Amino acid sequence: MRFLIFNVPSRRGPGGKWIPIAAMAVGGIVERAGHTPRFFDLYDDNDDGTIDWPTIRTRIEDFDPHIIGFTGIATSYGLTKELSILIRNQYPEIILIAGGALASAYDLLLEHTGIDVVFHGEAEISLDQFLHRLVAQESISDIKGVSYSYNGEVIRNEPVDQIKDLDSIPFPAYHIVDNVERYFEDAAASFKSRFDIAPLIQGNRRHIAKLLQKNRDKLHDITERQVRTVPIMTSRGCTHKCTFCYRHVNGMRNHTPEYVIRHIEFLRDTYGVEGIRFADELFTSRKKRVFEICEAVRDSGLGTVFDIQGVRCDKVDKAMLELFFESGAWGVSYGQESGSEQILAEYAKGVSREQNILVTKLTNEVGLANTVQLVFGSPNETVRTIYDTISFLKESGAYGVSLNYMIPLPETPMWKHCIDNGDIVDQENWLELAAEFGGPNPLVNLTRESDIVWRYFAWIMVIELRMHYWWKTVKLVTLPKRLKDFRMQWLEDALFTSRRSIVIAISACMRAISPPTRGPRFRPGARARVRHFLSNSELVTSRMERVYWRAREYPTREIIECQNESLVINKRSAIGAGTISVEIAARSSVEMAHRSR
Repeated sequence: MRFLIFNVPSRRGPGGKWIPIAAMAVGGIVERAGHTPRFFDLYDDNDDGTIDWPTIRTRIEDFDPHIIGFTGIATSYGLTKELSILIRNQYPEIILIAGGALASAYDLLLEHTGIDVVFHGEAEISLDQFLHRLVAQESISDIKGVSYSYNGEVIRNEPVDQIKDLDSIPFPAYHIVDNVERYFEDAAASFKSRFDIAPLIQGNRRHIAKLLQKNRDKLHDITERQVRTVPIMTSRGCTHKCTFCYRHVNGMRNHTPEYVIRHIEFLRDTYGVEGIRFADELFTSRKKRVFEICEAVRDSGLGTVFDIQGVRCDKVDKAMLELFFESGAWGVSYGQESGSEQILAEYAKGVSREQNILVTKLTNEVGLANTVQLVFGSPNETVRTIYDTISFLKESGAYGVSLNYMIPLPETPMWKHCIDNGDIVDQENWLELAAEFGGPNPLVNLTRESDIVWRYFAWIMVIELRMHYWWKTVKLVTLPKRLKDFRMQWLEDALFTSRRSIVIAISACMRAISPPTRGPRFRPGARARVRHFLSNSELVTSRMERVYWRAREYPTREIIECQNESLVINKRSAIGAGTISVEIAARSSVEMAHRSR
């Protein structure tokens, strides 16, 4: 049989292209069963998240497949629905199946799209059985790990047995992808982005110089040539179950170090790959295995450079980080998620704030670029927990930060919470919105904060962090002179003693500091009163409803008018119709200034 595999984009718009590891794994299963796979990436012709139906129809008619499989994640649902219905109407004889993380939306797929069968979990066993049953024209009703629709009812069979020995699985079928090299990343550009482009926290130049110096010998010519980098998976699963994370496998299983080294050697010898990205959910689950892999890479003479994603702070120590560096690693990404103990507990992370701080500092000390990945906007998130996270980032000295709003996905505890509380009513529409705007953009307010405050969580963090490192940079250059200027010292105290509101702090400073021509006019105890003012919850409300940052994604114009009893904000939004007028009860700036004296 001929089996056509579609890689369905997880987002609308450019930027979602990724080497199709899952699709290549499916291709390997199909080949081992004695059938012919072919791969087609919907991003090949359109990088804007739309469907080019004439091109797809040509591909289908040229290959004439018996089966078409769709791979993706839950946010691929919208495109999967659109394309599967087109195929079903045009080619009703073709069997349509779906799998991978996309299977988390199995009920929607079977009820509202053209999909016939959905595969859950690992498909090495279930898909092989499915193909044999089709050839033999036998029933598939008892195959474990599949869902299908029968007489208008969605039926989900019991889970498939997981593979115990991962080394029994061949390498992904890279050869089924035409011109697979187009998916290889440029390690030189990736390295450069870690130090020049990607950092959200700007101004920490001493740390950048230290990292560049430490990596100079190891990567002496990485910026002079392109280094082919490929993501690979060396394990399946994770030791924990975060409330926002979709898990389609249970437990934790690993490839042996020997298998991993053979895989790297295969990529080097076949495709000239020089860089590796360990893209596991959790690469460091077993310390002994990690040491064996890194020592093998270091001693093999492969000349491989790599970075590591999916690292937990409770599964790493200084010895491991030093070995990473010595073996050729230049970066590590941590899923720290939050700097608030309350939010970490809500996420069921099983790690503490202090552990996250310690490991981040150790990573900086060793000389590895580190990216802290944050998820915010959970039901218990408040401005106070956001400032806990800001404080964590400042204290830990994190170099790179990835900011993402909470996106509930099907078959996760957070998804169940949203459905039970009525936060998500139209599930199909929600998955389409997540594909269109998900990630750094706010989609649904799960918190108890107002929509406006929640919407600007990310930019509160951005402004606070940039102001923090800008001020540190100013101090490094001009601190001895500025210390003689009492007004500048007072401004520093006002801005960073409380750190609750930059806008309110600056406003208080401007009222307390006389114009430059008149000099300082502080009465005794002025600094203590200002500190009290900035930390007084009655004056600086926890909801931060007087702070509004202009989001870059949405071109806006804000007209702010302060009144004695309220703050009226008229916002004209490019994505909304007309003018939205919002009135927020708040103390006037005049009243606050009066009470601060």
